Amino acid sequence: MKAPILPVRCPPLPDELLSSWLIRLAWLNAEKLYTFRRRFWMHPGSPWSRNIDLILPDDALAYISKMTLITPESLVNHMLKGYLGTLFEDIDPHGNAQGILTSRRRGQKVFGFGLQLCPDCLRSDTVPYFRRWWKVAYLVTCPIHRRLLIDACPGCQQPLAYHLSDFGKSLLPERIPTSFCATCEYNWSKKALQRDELIPDAFMGWQKQILTALETGWFEDNQIGSLYALSFFKGLHTLIRLVASKGHSSKLRQVIAGELGELPLGVTYSGSQNPFGGLRLGDRLNLLRHAYWLLQEWPERFIWATKKAKLAFSYIDSYKKQTPLPYWVASAAALAHDPRHTRISAEEKESVKRFLEKNGLPASRNQVNRWLGRWYVSRHKEGNWLFNPETHSTN
Repeated sequence: MKAPILPVRCPPLPDELLSSWLIRLAWLNAEKLYTFRRRFWMHPGSPWSRNIDLILPDDALAYISKMTLITPESLVNHMLKGYLGTLFEDIDPHGNAQGILTSRRRGQKVFGFGLQLCPDCLRSDTVPYFRRWWKVAYLVTCPIHRRLLIDACPGCQQPLAYHLSDFGKSLLPERIPTSFCATCEYNWSKKALQRDELIPDAFMGWQKQILTALETGWFEDNQIGSLYALSFFKGLHTLIRLVASKGHSSKLRQVIAGELGELPLGVTYSGSQNPFGGLRLGDRLNLLRHAYWLLQEWPERFIWATKKAKLAFSYIDSYKKQTPLPYWVASAAALAHDPRHTRISAEEKESVKRFLEKNGLPASRNQVNRWLGRWYVSRHKEGNWLFNPETHSTN
């Protein structure tokens, strides 16, 4: 099949989802989506009912490249597949990937809330479009506008869907399909009241770190150091699974909820092959807040909380026959068996810090932990200075 060059063309916008861009191209060329798909889709069914942002047949990618004059390599950067090796390491046989939002589509029916957006981003756009990172399940806020994302239309509470704008209609919509709800015609960029004051600045900053990790391939954090992004996301996934469990490890959720001053609420899974990716935004926010609490003083809080919840290393390591734990989680889980790792008060830590400063020694959190006999990074940015705590006294 030949792929005639489109009369009206435009490149994808920064970090735009492939499907968002294709739907905008169809609208710009005054073609209904059913007709437009024939330009690149030679397979059974409709591309709009599939997750073409994650899995796209090679021939379809080649046709899209020919009709838009954009290289396949550039197009992959606008697919979720581009996160392979950074956010996830494989795509399962069901077409799901760890850390990606999931939903199913059948005609006009959308099952699940697999899209999210930031109304402020759409309002600031010259051309409203959907970002690729809006499909990442670990992101529930917009670090740019410091607000919660939304995963349903505020007008009708239905799942967000931009592929239905001309479905069953004789005329194309006057507005760009990526800007409004096809069910109730609500303008998604409309300013709405939010309760974002409940989201601490520190959590917002952590969300920004996650977004940066997707862009750079590295997760940089003062608590756990520098990690390959894939290692960090695998560890985060492990923590979320432990916290979300309805089984033995549900005690961990109870411990953390007590520290947060909340009730240990459970979550309702949709039966998806990708449980966390199938959750509503509110449930994902709740689990992420629990995981973030563990990470704030890593690994001290994790060690203390797993001890209090009576979770053994063998249980964590073999939980639901998952892949091997990332080293940074495994090392912390192993330390939970060390009787020296009991919870240390802030006053004790401050006392050691003052002693180190008084003696002209490095007094970073890492070195305080070293003096207390806790977990610490042996190769630290402070340099390879040699000093033995056992030869000094804090008396």
